[in-house]
Amino acid sequence: GPRFIVNRLDVEGNSAYRDGKLKRQILTRAPGFLRSGAFVPETLEEDLLMIKNLYHKKGYMDPEVSVHKKVVPSEKNRHRVDIDLIIDEGIQTRLTAVELENVSSGPPPNIYKKIKLKPGRPLRQYELKNDERRIAELISEAGHPYVKVEGRTELSSDRSGALVAFKVDEGPPINMGNTYYSGNFRTKKKILDRELEMKPGDAYSLNRMHTGQKNIRSMNIFRSVQFKPVGLKDQKEKIHLFAEVDEKPPYFFQANVGYESVKGFYLGSKIGDHNFLGLNKDAWIGGEVSQTGYWGETRLYEPRFLGTRISSDLGIFFEHDEPF
Repeated sequence: GPRFIVNRLDVEGNSAYRDGKLKRQILTRAPGFLRSGAFVPETLEEDLLMIKNLYHKKGYMDPEVSVHKKVVPSEKNRHRVDIDLIIDEGIQTRLTAVELENVSSGPPPNIYKKIKLKPGRPLRQYELKNDERRIAELISEAGHPYVKVEGRTELSSDRSGALVAFKVDEGPPINMGNTYYSGNFRTKKKILDRELEMKPGDAYSLNRMHTGQKNIRSMNIFRSVQFKPVGLKDQKEKIHLFAEVDEKPPYFFQANVGYESVKGFYLGSKIGDHNFLGLNKDAWIGGEVSQTGYWGETRLYEPRFLGTRISSDLGIFFEHDEPF
């Protein structure tokens, strides 16, 4: 059968977007560089949906896009197709107000900065679900991990304005209880509590809990770490945490002996502790004796200097060297 090629594509009725902007969003185009210009009806249908989605981002709730096609037969089995896209944009809907309902403790101060839906902006329905998740996350961080948020939209009579209201079910306030550790035979409890960050009585935060668990798992003194929160599924007022840790063997010893042409025979050793005094510090002392001299060194590595996230490394060494 004949092959159909797009001869031209024109857009009519658009004011929110320029012709060039709309044409760049669709795949149905006239022949050009790296484009065959083939006319495929299924592709054109997808292009119409793409244009509608583009208008939805600007707050046009019910845009209509119709197509007028004209086929020009050709003698060389290659028909030309003229396409006119006729757009009825409809009414643009903008937000007039955004409200939170049933927030007894008051909304978090930064909640209106975090959500995307704001008064004066176009109404985008797909952002409603995203803002529900953002609001739930912020309220959850204030100690309400069982919070539920449901958003709804109320349009004005002429559909030019919209009120968005988020109905919030905070759930009971939850606090952090006690933390119990097992398997920390050398590691001191205060070191683990420092990494966990949340203290007994603090508002329970899922994000802070995940961060604290990640901090403990990243410590180089454990083989494995398992956490079990008690009371989270039952919505208890206090969530207690049980942590089971498996410590790595902390002590190590190394020895070396050999011969090199620049220093002759040599003998050295190194001994250390990866969990010095149970404080998650790495300490070692070592030395070497050869035919050209000797040296000794001791170092102490602190991954959290003065309780901060800054690491420090302190070392003392001496060395004596003479020609071979």
